[in-house]
Amino acid sequence: MENELTLEQYRHNYTMITDATFVEVCNFYISSINGELTLSAVARRRYYSQFERVKLYFDYPVKSISLIYFYNIVSDLDVSEAEKIRFVNFCKKSLDFSSLSYRVSLPDFTVLAKANLKNG
Repeated sequence: MENELTLEQYRHNYTMITDATFVEVCNFYISSINGELTLSAVARRRYYSQFERVKLYFDYPVKSISLIYFYNIVSDLDVSEAEKIRFVNFCKKSLDFSSLSYRVSLPDFTVLAKANLKNG
């Protein structure tokens, strides 16, 4: 099949995306959805405000961001619970988008924060 990755291609994509900073991953996501006609102006502003938070706290390679580090940053954000949930969802969407685009499984460091925000 033409659409399947070889092991070598998978390793290359995985290394490339996990060596990228999370800011780069989110920028890729933002750039890709920026052309979406279905996004309202409010949604665009929200995405950009979440991206500003990512740039502030997560300018590290994806592979070096741990569950605990991400959870602690989200817990310490001085915003409402709803805004924290939006932030975590934005980060999760960025990871998922890159996973699908590069066809690799990325480590999901948003899980702990997402679980605690839903229950908290």
